[in-house]
Amino acid sequence: MFTLRSFIAFLIGLVVLSPTLAGDFIYTMRPQDNVWAISRFMLKNPDLFARLAAYNNIENPHSILPGQRLKIPSDWLKIEPSAADVLAINGKVRLERPGDAARELRMTDKIKANDTVITEADSSALLGFADGSQLQLTPDSSVKFDRLTAYGDQSMVDT
Repeated sequence: MFTLRSFIAFLIGLVVLSPTLAGDFIYTMRPQDNVWAISRFMLKNPDLFARLAAYNNIENPHSILPGQRLKIPSDWLKIEPSAADVLAINGKVRLERPGDAARELRMTDKIKANDTVITEADSSALLGFADGSQLQLTPDSSVKFDRLTAYGDQSMVDT
């Protein structure tokens, strides 16, 4: 039988587990990094530096070493729209953007969410993302970008 007490316990469990359910972003510390800088550049609220240290069981924020991994709850991260850059075009490559007529892709274009890039036979394109990753489109291919989102300082993107 489902009682009020078991329902309340269930709700408390959801609240306690919510950061875990949302998932964590894992950040690897680099030389000169510190909790305060990570909070300022990557978190929605830079004042969360103390909570970030506590979340990672860091007693002395001055003792963090390069290579150490920090867990950052994904719901604490800044989330911003991003765009992909066109790095190279070979042959005929089209850009389809909602509300606009399809046209030839140009080197100056910024690929945004909901854009589709289409390569024809003997054509290719190279796109670059905010995190430094790249995507090579081969001949006769098509890719639609449902979303282009940068998290934090753009060290991670979601495409």
